Amino acid sequence: MQTQRTPIHRYLHFLLLASLFMAVGCSSNPKSHIGAFSQAAAQLAEETKRGYQIVNSGTYEGKVYDLASDTSLKINDPSQVQSMLAVKLKPEIDKRVGALDSIQSYAQALSDLSAAEFGRDMDRATRDLNGAMKGLNTNVQKLGGSHTISDKSIQLVATAVNAIGSTIQEKMRRKAIKEIVIQTNPAVQDLCAILKKEFPAMVQFANAGFQLAYTEIIKDYEKRKNQMPLEERVSAIRDIHNRIEASDRLNDYPPKLAQAADHLATAHAALYQAVMDDQFTTNELVSKIGEMAAFGKSIKQFNDSIATP
Repeated sequence: MQTQRTPIHRYLHFLLLASLFMAVGCSSNPKSHIGAFSQAAAQLAEETKRGYQIVNSGTYEGKVYDLASDTSLKINDPSQVQSMLAVKLKPEIDKRVGALDSIQSYAQALSDLSAAEFGRDMDRATRDLNGAMKGLNTNVQKLGGSHTISDKSIQLVATAVNAIGSTIQEKMRRKAIKEIVIQTNPAVQDLCAILKKEFPAMVQFANAGFQLAYTEIIKDYEKRKNQMPLEERVSAIRDIHNRIEASDRLNDYPPKLAQAADHLATAHAALYQAVMDDQFTTNELVSKIGEMAAFGKSIKQFNDSIATP
């Protein structure tokens, strides 16, 4: 039986729709979508970092199995093991993880600034923002980028943030956030462009490590299978199969990690365009935040499938 709408029901329904419309269209309170941007960017950056770490572990895994398979090798001291298991890619991977750390820190500081309600919250957010901007600069330089945040830009941001005041004037907060996004956008775009283009070559090294690992496991299985009970053989075959599948899936990493960098870049570009128009909520920004959040969840599932062969 369908419930009949009374005038009061229709009126309440109208109020609900009106309130949602105002929440989406309102530019006076930046908290909601700055926070949503921060959360989605943080998750995607975290899973992208995890991707780099999986690449690093894949290369390391291959070295471990290569070392363990050589029964004639004598290990005389700890430094020998350290040297044999050194992953040449690690310094480069660490740089990229650092870049993603700085993007996370920046997004979080921006969110904290948009949500600060008291002077002490503002002080902490200001301190974190200053550190995050310096972190962006450091990582652009480490990766050979060209769009660092100038001292003049940092001063402009500091002046705008100080103008918010201890009683937190919303008009001045909006101006400060606008200034922050404008001054940091080139550095964020630069880092994302670097992350996008340099990942594929690293995956090749990691895949070689994965393949070396399961090749050595297969050799060991062939040597011992006649002495292994059935259940142990079944377990070994499953492990080999899962490792081969994980190695195959690793080949999908370059386009996925490139997409992750793209999502971070385009979402921040949408935020930049929004604040340039003196808005903190636009259809484009909402769309890009949603896409970034959805991709963050999908890449987490993909990472899980690689990390647990």
